[in-house]
Amino acid sequence: MASTDGGAGTTPPDGPDDLEVDLEGLAERLQTDDLSLGILTDEELLAVGLLPHPDGPGPWFAGLDEVGREIARTAALRSLVARGLLRPSDEPGALDVHPSLELLRHCREEPVGRCLITRTMGEHVDRALIHLVGDGIVLEELIDGQGLHACTLRDPARLVHNLALRCDPEAVAGEETGTVWTTGGPGTPSAPAQDGTTAVTHVDAARFEARVEELLAAAVVRTDLQTVRQVDGVEVVHAALTVLATPDGLWAVSSGRPVPPDAETDATATDAASEDPIGALAELGASELPAALLGVVDPLVEMAEPDRPADAGPPTAELEP
Repeated sequence: MASTDGGAGTTPPDGPDDLEVDLEGLAERLQTDDLSLGILTDEELLAVGLLPHPDGPGPWFAGLDEVGREIARTAALRSLVARGLLRPSDEPGALDVHPSLELLRHCREEPVGRCLITRTMGEHVDRALIHLVGDGIVLEELIDGQGLHACTLRDPARLVHNLALRCDPEAVAGEETGTVWTTGGPGTPSAPAQDGTTAVTHVDAARFEARVEELLAAAVVRTDLQTVRQVDGVEVVHAALTVLATPDGLWAVSSGRPVPPDAETDATATDAASEDPIGALAELGASELPAALLGVVDPLVEMAEPDRPADAGPPTAELEP
């Protein structure tokens, strides 16, 4: 076991003591079974030196004063020790880290890319981090409004299907694709496709933005996805997509920039988004949601799973929501 005075992750309380950070063996195991790494709190992650989220901890911990935060971190360390995730070391002042904690730390700190997800349902907001580790391993980290992080290792083949379940939990998507609009191109509508495929209509920016605003107002579930990847040690935005589940169907909004979370009050974000006029708006059928998500994360998944065929498409296994 490694020793630390503050650097770890988590493991199931009944996890095996001899679990080693064997990525090749783990990838083979994940082809048939997911591996839950349990649930950690914001303060437990912070107590062992891990950042809960690029935007910081959730509202519960963020709302504490400095004294309250220190108390929470101390209590978090005691909790980790009580659960056997950190153990007293032979070295004075140090703690031994359970081997599976080293595994989680590797997955969180050395991914080839990440997908940041924010899902809004009325007043409820939850977040997720998808860490694309490589070697056929994905760490899915679901974060609720109380700062609880449910961590699960999965095979990348299940990634897109899981994301689709989160974007459309009530299965509002129809069977067929509807309208597809683009802006930034010719101002006249395109002719209907003659081969049975979906026709793409080019509209001016004002009409495009008005329709997006209508859908934002009607959305029951809004999911914002942004993938980032490592380039020379620096994280850069790779792609962005907003999925809107409305009572009448499912829509995807894509552009060179994310849709501002609050276009009415965030003038800076709105101005930045308007600098890039190229965008697309599509009504998605149920079978097309995975493909839309795949367009955002696929290059990163290929890095995480280099042997996956380019035309493999989304997985077909039925998973629990």
